[in-house]
Amino acid sequence: MFVLICAAAWGERVVFCDGTEEEGRLFYRKGKLYLDTGGRVLELDKHRIASITDRGDTWNEYRRRRDAADENSADDMLELARWCAEHFLMPEAMACYRKVLKVDPDNYEARTALGYVEDNGRWVRWPEAEYRWREARLRCGDVKGYTELALWCLNKGVTDGLKECSFYLLRLDPFHESALKWARRFLERDRFTLDRPPLERAAVLKVGTEPLCAGTLFAVLFGGTDGKGLAGCEAFAPVSGTVDYVQLPWEDLPPGSKRKAGRENFVILRSGSYRVALYGLSKGSCPLEAGRPVKAGEPVGKVGTPAGGNGTLELRVLNADSFSVPVRFSRCLAGRGKAAPKPAENHVPAAGETVAAARGAP
Repeated sequence: MFVLICAAAWGERVVFCDGTEEEGRLFYRKGKLYLDTGGRVLELDKHRIASITDRGDTWNEYRRRRDAADENSADDMLELARWCAEHFLMPEAMACYRKVLKVDPDNYEARTALGYVEDNGRWVRWPEAEYRWREARLRCGDVKGYTELALWCLNKGVTDGLKECSFYLLRLDPFHESALKWARRFLERDRFTLDRPPLERAAVLKVGTEPLCAGTLFAVLFGGTDGKGLAGCEAFAPVSGTVDYVQLPWEDLPPGSKRKAGRENFVILRSGSYRVALYGLSKGSCPLEAGRPVKAGEPVGKVGTPAGGNGTLELRVLNADSFSVPVRFSRCLAGRGKAAPKPAENHVPAAGETVAAARGAP
């Protein structure tokens, strides 16, 4: 959200999980975080921020107010807590509210800020509300703190909190092993349907390719059904959309050569808010350019050996967070062993089976 205003910026620097940066003055109003850059106000999501630095002026003002306040005065601590919250010093705000309760145990503002609700004359804190209090005490980018909070959510059954923490941890570290495990169950609900397999016929070698990270958690790796690989086979768009990106810089290595990491030739298609990536194409084989519309079943290149081996094709579908999501094919042929693949609808590919394009498929 952008709102044009005229105000002076303090120069606090916000680094987002996608690597972009903004500078300005942070403030917190009615449960929402904003950044005043001096010419506009940005509404921020705490869980898309990797770090906040250059807060010297804010910290100096906090220390001045803290030193001038009386810790034994509920009014002073409430005033300091409000100021801290307004300037997104949430751990300090929570500490001030706890000091209020030492003087005034039934203070409504402090109790509610700390996640308590009144129940039959008693102050209680349900797990969901306690999660919000615990989360507010953590600073942006605190991997250890959010990992511990995710474990707490897992033990207490706070599902929404576990999802929020695991997704944030993966934005901070796409290889976070525990977060990958926790996030899997939530991402499985985000299964994306493709019109067809990206090859006329192929073996599913594995689902979830190495190195396992947020971008490969549900990637599907295809190989040849005859054990000779897919080199030279035509690859097709598995869904309609637009060409988002084409990168095919690497020449093919001799078939059967030792695999080399980092030699990735790929095409990325965009379908709605999702990106469909095909890795392992041969240099110069893609007839498409970025920005061009593409239909399901249209050739997008030939499988090559840019990283060595005998030719494999890796399919990744990424959501808006660049997290890999599982896929299904609306129509295909699928089977195991020597039996001929049979027609299947809404098919979820699994390692060890053969999939093929259905008759009449795009």
